[in-house]
Amino acid sequence: MSSITIETERQVLGEGDVFLKLSLPRLKAEQGKLHNNFAAYYGNMRKGFMNYAQKTLAVSAAKRQGAPYGAALNTQLCHENEQILSLYTDINVSDGKGNRYSRHGVLWHKDTGNIINPKTLFEKGAKRAVTAALCQAARDKSQNSGTPLYSDAMGRIKRQFSWERFYISPTAAVFFYSGGVVGEDPKPFPISLADKELFTKEARRMLWGLE
Repeated sequence: MSSITIETERQVLGEGDVFLKLSLPRLKAEQGKLHNNFAAYYGNMRKGFMNYAQKTLAVSAAKRQGAPYGAALNTQLCHENEQILSLYTDINVSDGKGNRYSRHGVLWHKDTGNIINPKTLFEKGAKRAVTAALCQAARDKSQNSGTPLYSDAMGRIKRQFSWERFYISPTAAVFFYSGGVVGEDPKPFPISLADKELFTKEARRMLWGLE
C-alpha cells in the first residue's frame, strides 16, 4: 500500500482567464523528519507555482484577452518500497503564445527523510557508461516507437546529461531530457536505463531489493 496520496485542486484566476490544476502528494503519516521535509518541499513547489501564475500568467492574460492561458502541475509516484519514494512532477504552462513543459524528479530516503543525490547510487566513474547506455536506449526507443530523433541526438544526450533529471521505476532508472533536446516532441523525453550493474551493490538492494 502506498504511503502517499495525490491531492488535486483546481483554481481560476482573474475573470476566468487562467485555469490552474495542481496535483501534489501528501504523506499519510503526519509525523517524523520525512513528513516535515516532504511537506516543506512540495509546499514550496506549490508556492512557487502559484506565485508565477498570479504574478505572471494572470497579469499577462489580463492584457491579452482571448489568448489561452493556464498551467498544470502534476505529480506522479513512480516507485516505492520500504526504503525509498521516487516521484516526478510535470509542469505544463500555456502562456498565450504556446505550451511549455518541464519535469522535476526527486528520490526520497524514508529513514533519513532526505532527498537522495542520484549520483551517489552509481559506481564511481559511471557517467560515460551511463550516457552510452542512454544513447543506445534512445536509439531503441526511436526504432520501436517511431519517435524521431535529431541527427545529433546522441551528442545532445551526452552534453545535456544531468544526474538530477532522474527517477526510479519498478524495473529501471529513468533519465529524462527537456522537450526539443533529443527530438522534436516538446514534452520531456524519458530514457530507461535497465542495466542495473551500473549501480552500486547498496543501491541495487535499496532501490529494487536485488543482491
